[in-house]
Amino acid sequence: MKKDKKNITVPGKTGSKTTTTTYTVNRETGEVTSNVGKPVIVAPTTTVIKVAAKDKVEVVQRKNGKKVKVTTIYTVDEKNRKHNTNRKRRRNLS
Repeated sequence: MKKDKKNITVPGKTGSKTTTTTYTVNRETGEVTSNVGKPVIVAPTTTVIKVAAKDKVEVVQRKNGKKVKVTTIYTVDEKNRKHNTNRKRRRNLS
């Protein structure tokens, strides 16, 4: 996604567990027997936030009049889920 776009949030869902129980009645004795089915489990999903973090490239004019290409690189630290910004100056353009 480009830097100037808004972040997109895809909400997660809670999980669930459903168990169906049916009952059988003995016609002769009236005894009720429960039949517990196998539980159906739906796993929860996590919320995903897509961050607009495409590298940004700009040309900056320094005080001495020379133009320099500057690239801002955005990364995400997988351990703590925080984003990092790293600016790199590239070669002189003029």
